[in-house]
Amino acid sequence: MSLLLAGRRPGYYLIADHDALNRLIDRYLYLLADAGVIDRALRDSALKARLDFRRDVLPPAAELYISNKATDQLRDRLVTLLRLPNFYALDRLDLSGWSSIDPVAQRRFSEVLSSLGDPAYARSLGLYGKQLLGAASPAEVVWSVVWYERGANRNLVRVRADSLNEPFDINSGAKLQLGSTAKLRTLITYLDIVDALHGRFASLSRDQLLTTAAAAKDDPITHWAAGWVASSRDRSLRAMLDSAMQRTYSASPAAYFTGGGMQSFANFEKWEDHGTSTVAAAFANSINNAFIRLMRDIVSYEMRKAELK
Repeated sequence: MSLLLAGRRPGYYLIADHDALNRLIDRYLYLLADAGVIDRALRDSALKARLDFRRDVLPPAAELYISNKATDQLRDRLVTLLRLPNFYALDRLDLSGWSSIDPVAQRRFSEVLSSLGDPAYARSLGLYGKQLLGAASPAEVVWSVVWYERGANRNLVRVRADSLNEPFDINSGAKLQLGSTAKLRTLITYLDIVDALHGRFASLSRDQLLTTAAAAKDDPITHWAAGWVASSRDRSLRAMLDSAMQRTYSASPAAYFTGGGMQSFANFEKWEDHGTSTVAAAFANSINNAFIRLMRDIVSYEMRKAELK
C-alpha cells in the first residue's frame, strides 16, 4: 500500500518527506478498517509498523546515449512530423516506422567512435602527427560521422553517429560550418550570379555591354561578365561558366574589413601565399585567400544590386 500511495508523488514521498507518507498510510488504514476491508486487529498492527527507507541510495546507472543517437533523431523527427508535444505522447501511439539506418553499421560505427578516445587506439590508426592530434588528448575530441549510400534516385542515410555520450546530437543539433564547406557554398553562389548575369547580358549589343561594364567598376563580377559577353563569340551559358572558373585571384595574405571588424586570413600552405590562382585551382586546392577575395566580390555584387533596386 505504501508503494501505491507513493506513486502519486514518488519523489516527495519516497525521498523528500517520509513522515508525510507515513501519515498518508495511517489515514488510509483507518478508512480501510471503517469500510470493513480490513479488521481492526490488522489495522492496529499495520499502524505500529513503520517503513524502513534505504539511506545509501545506489547511484543511477550510466546512460548510454551514444548507441541511441540515430533512434533518438528519428523519434525527434516523428514528433515534428506528427505535430506531437513531446516523446511521452509519441510513446503512446500504436504505430510502426521504417528508416534507412543500417543497425549493424550504426552499432559498429558507434563502437569505433567511442574507442577513438583511447590514445593507444588513436595512435594505431595514425591520428597523431602534423595537422592531426599532435599533443592533444583524443578523449577531448568529439568524433562524428554521417554515412550515406547512393541509391537509385536518392542518397540514403545509413549511419548517424558521434562519440559524445550526452543527449545532444552533434550531427543534427549543431550548426557546424567548416572552411572547405564554405568554399563550396561560395562557389555555388558565385556561379549562380554568373548564371543570372548571363540571362541579363546574352541578348544585349556590344555597345550596351561595354557601357554596363564601364558603369560596374565597383562590382568586379558584373564588370567581368559584361566585358566577357561583349568580346566572346560563343555567348552560351556553358562557355561563360567555364570562363568564370578561369578568372584569377591573388592568394596573398591580407586583412579585410568584415562585419566583425578587421580580419586576417591565412592559407593552409605557405606556397599558396605567392602568385595568383584561378577559381577552379583555388577550389581544387582549397586556397583560403583566393576565396576570401571571391567572397568580397560577391558582397560587392549584392551591394550594387541592392542599390539599383
